[in-house]
Amino acid sequence: MVSTSFGVDTTIPEVRAIVAVVRAYLAHPDSADRRSTLWSTRDPADRRWGDISATLAYQGVPGTILGVLGTDAGDSLYVVKTLYASADSAGRAVSVVALQRVYAVREGNEWRLSNSLPRVTRGWRRLRAGHITYWYEPGQQPHPTAVRRAGRFVDSVAALFGVQPPARLDYYVTSSADAVHRILGLDFFVTASGPREELRGLTLPRAGMVFSGNPTLGDSYLHELVHAVLGPFPFRSFLIGEGIAIWLGGSQGRSYHQLIPQLRRYQADHPSLRLEELLHGDPAAGSYTDRSDALRITGAMFVAAVYRRHGAAGLRALNAAVAGTDSTSVVMRRELPEYATDLDRWWRTATAQ
Repeated sequence: MVSTSFGVDTTIPEVRAIVAVVRAYLAHPDSADRRSTLWSTRDPADRRWGDISATLAYQGVPGTILGVLGTDAGDSLYVVKTLYASADSAGRAVSVVALQRVYAVREGNEWRLSNSLPRVTRGWRRLRAGHITYWYEPGQQPHPTAVRRAGRFVDSVAALFGVQPPARLDYYVTSSADAVHRILGLDFFVTASGPREELRGLTLPRAGMVFSGNPTLGDSYLHELVHAVLGPFPFRSFLIGEGIAIWLGGSQGRSYHQLIPQLRRYQADHPSLRLEELLHGDPAAGSYTDRSDALRITGAMFVAAVYRRHGAAGLRALNAAVAGTDSTSVVMRRELPEYATDLDRWWRTATAQ
């Protein structure tokens, strides 16, 4: 569902035409491989990336076009702001997912949609280092040692998994998670509360883009670089995909070994919890934050166990594992045969090693 706010005057021909394009695109929001003719290809960035805010903004909730606003560029460029939110049956509680900002560009006699990012970052400082092109938000500075470390890390991850490093990575160094969202074209995006480091980085592997919203990690956000090298994992296990990234690149500003005590404390706080209950998101596993942290660190611990047993070949096979909690359990039992009938024993004892 896509509606318009009272401030959107569709009696204006340009506004009416742009609203029609937005509605048509959101009915099938797929700019990948140019399957949508409603997304612009005139700008090289749009042609290469497609709709970069899609995975965050489009989560199955209704959209409301709040504004179709002219710009200083004249009548060939408009800003379109769309709110994605749902309300309860009484209309009192509203859950907002995102406030998205895209551009409508006139191409000949038609309108096409275009990303905010190249316009927002046009004046940013750039630095090319091997596979990576860095973009620095004003106020952020390059750190040569970290840049060199990132380049070596990308090559080492690619070699470990037997894949080619990305031909090109655009890496955006910003001051905060909010800054990351803004350049993506999200003036608001819902995130969990608190100073959670993993919420300050984002990778869009298909687009070849890494976003660092943590100035401490800056131009060497190793966790996100793992995702950039190994690609998206919609068909792989979340536990394994995140586990590999944590095992190699750490999380929350800490290394894998520094995170194990956190999982050990979680286990002590949940002495009767079974691993299967954690994998399936059982309420007994605690808050979403606690469950998520425990699950991701468990994934890293499992990845470490596979590497100790089978080396790089084991990691490559693990990286191809299918998604789903049931499939993850099958993979874990296969790789840990002595614990096949008692994964809980492995889970509890491995944190003490």
